Amino acid sequence: MAAARPREHAAMRLTAGIRPRHDWRCAMPQSFASNGRGAAGRQEKGCNTMWKSKHARAGHGVAGGGRARRIAAALSVALALGLAGGVALAKPSAPDARTPDARTPDGGLYYGPLRQGQLHGQGRLEWRNGMVYTGDFEQGLMHGQGQLSWPDGSSYQGQFRAGLFSGHGRMRHADGTVYTGQFADDLPHGQGVLELPSGRRLEGRFEKGQAHGPGALIDQNGVRYEGQIEQDMPTGAGRIVLPDGTRIEGRFAEGGLSIQGRGVVHYPDGAHYKGQLQDSAPHGSGTLRRADGAVYRGDFRQGLMHGQGTLRLAQPQADGQRQLKGQWRAGRWLGAQQGGDAAPNTPEQWQANIDTALYNQNALLARAFAQLRPQDPQQVDLYALVVAGDGTEEVFRREATYVRELLDSRYGTQGRSLALVNSRTGVAQTPLATQESLRRSLKALAQVMDVQRDVLLLFLTSHGSRDHELSLQMRGMPLRDLPATTLGQLLRESGIRHRVVIVSACYSGGFVPALRDPHTLVITASRADRASFGCADENEFTYFGRALFKEVLAKPAAAGLGLSQAFAQASALVQQWERALQPQPGEGQAAATELPPQARLEAMPAAVQALAQRSQERIEHSEPMLDASPEYLQWLDQHWQRWQRPAR
Repeated sequence: MAAARPREHAAMRLTAGIRPRHDWRCAMPQSFASNGRGAAGRQEKGCNTMWKSKHARAGHGVAGGGRARRIAAALSVALALGLAGGVALAKPSAPDARTPDARTPDGGLYYGPLRQGQLHGQGRLEWRNGMVYTGDFEQGLMHGQGQLSWPDGSSYQGQFRAGLFSGHGRMRHADGTVYTGQFADDLPHGQGVLELPSGRRLEGRFEKGQAHGPGALIDQNGVRYEGQIEQDMPTGAGRIVLPDGTRIEGRFAEGGLSIQGRGVVHYPDGAHYKGQLQDSAPHGSGTLRRADGAVYRGDFRQGLMHGQGTLRLAQPQADGQRQLKGQWRAGRWLGAQQGGDAAPNTPEQWQANIDTALYNQNALLARAFAQLRPQDPQQVDLYALVVAGDGTEEVFRREATYVRELLDSRYGTQGRSLALVNSRTGVAQTPLATQESLRRSLKALAQVMDVQRDVLLLFLTSHGSRDHELSLQMRGMPLRDLPATTLGQLLRESGIRHRVVIVSACYSGGFVPALRDPHTLVITASRADRASFGCADENEFTYFGRALFKEVLAKPAAAGLGLSQAFAQASALVQQWERALQPQPGEGQAAATELPPQARLEAMPAAVQALAQRSQERIEHSEPMLDASPEYLQWLDQHWQRWQRPAR
């Protein structure tokens, strides 16, 4: 199992929801965390530095891991004072471009002018370990403009004062992390910008190595958090600006990246909300004024009208009504609600879904990503992404919703799971399942996971084709299906090493070759050449989804089961249910035994003919598949048992 990566500092987790405070110095170069006197600065207990002290690795032997620039300065001072063992002047020799003008006691070679025996002017100082300083010296110290580089590719370019980073400079680490701005006494101090390899940025003021004062955090999705930065997190009054232009104003929750309590939301279409917020979304009592002049006053839940409320329309409806008053659920007035848990399957509903999806996808994804919790460096965590692909059948939405709730409650993925759902129900609440939303979701998960240690469970449920493509459909929307090869490519691009991929679809066994990997477990509902069963609009589950998740993993008896054992039990259940579909000899034929086979078929009611025809062909069982190496399956089963929580 791979070693744990260093923990990320706060700015690396801008969209990860509420976070404990964390010291910037945990992720800065140790030079940033210095006490300014040559000894390494105090680190938070249990914190791993992301930028190790370059001179400490070089083995210069300075107490407390002192920096190479300290050594250069100390040597210059020694020379200036005429101490024994100081810089030795090179003996005169024939002109040679590589003949040093002075040598330092630790083997450093200096090329440049000297004044009264001191390094002074434009020069170059090279160490045996590959460290190089090029720039200005004054009275034996690095002073003025210069560049200090380390053998691993890290570098500082900017101003020095008396041997220390001071003034404007740019510090680049080998992993791509860059700080550009003001320095004082070797620490970021003043206005600056911290850029991370993930694409996230922190802009604002720094004090002694920590972000402090007015500033902004910008994540790789373009979400911008503006306000006062204290102890590396936004605090007090501020605002969040989403990529679509939505502005959320209020007070940041303590230690987190969401706005809580009373606030204001300005929507890009001109709508305006004022009232209670939870996790930066309308939640509680509030007032929404739409751009068309309609006004809703009442209860909200997770950004939608939900509970008791009144909507006053700007223009009367065809029946003369100008007010809808009463109970609301998920943005719909219950007076107009039809039975069941699904929205009406009508062209009007399809068009309404298109109109909603055109404007809310970026906001829904950003909100979902912002709630993700970071991994625990002390253990291997499970993260989950569930995908309901075909929006023409509500069974996939119901199944994906159940699976996510089960994983959150029984397997510890609460705050570490995402859902992408194509459905005529819930378009205003959950991001759609598309190739692009899947790619962005995998990227967002990779940014909060330890991609070398943690495990991603990806569950996909939909219709499948003989060409091994997963159906991604919404009525009225031309979405691209998801081929097995594309899914494999998206997973590899995510950088997530450990994966459990469960595909519940016809012909899903065809996904195995494209997903096979030494650190991937693939489970499918059927062989590559077989259909699976249960994907009717009115169903709660497909056969395989019901067997694995509801009948096995959700039961108290699942305690102590590994995922491979759960799969074996689920496969047996599926085979049992499919066997029950097979008509028994003589079944349904008592009244027509004297007729020839074709006449008997024609004499049956039309609704029975298809089943009778299938009885002549015999039903082929789906035969669910599991693919993983025995060693990896054993490792995964051990962690699966540890993730389990008691059944409620």
